[in-house]
Amino acid sequence: MTFPYTYPLMSVRECNSDQTACSVGVVKLHSDTVLQDVSDTGATVLVSVTYDLGRSQVIGDTVMTTREEIPSDVPALKGASHFEKTVTIPLGEMRHLTFDHGVEFGICVAAADQYTLPANGACAMDDILTGKPPKTPISSL
Repeated sequence: MTFPYTYPLMSVRECNSDQTACSVGVVKLHSDTVLQDVSDTGATVLVSVTYDLGRSQVIGDTVMTTREEIPSDVPALKGASHFEKTVTIPLGEMRHLTFDHGVEFGICVAAADQYTLPANGACAMDDILTGKPPKTPISSL
């Protein structure tokens, strides 16, 4: 099973120490997660994540296209990174990757209930989504 996902476009910026000059960019983050094996204690997955930072980004499908662009008179950030690795993740434990400018990718594996939602509240991201630090450290991939 392959799970491709392109995340909503994100604006990031980098400023000098006085906050008097800043550069801005748009990040497109795409992941492909391939489920390779599942056991009672975890899952082995191929994780492939592409980070693309530039003046302009476009995402879309056959129904809708979204474009975000930094004006030409604003200094733009540029960069790219790719991560690909096969990992075994224990059930209910979060793993993460950190990219430039504070962009993070997180992955967690949980058994699913009858509605294909994580069972027993495993992999809950409520704290992360509200900006609270996690109760336990999150390991890197």
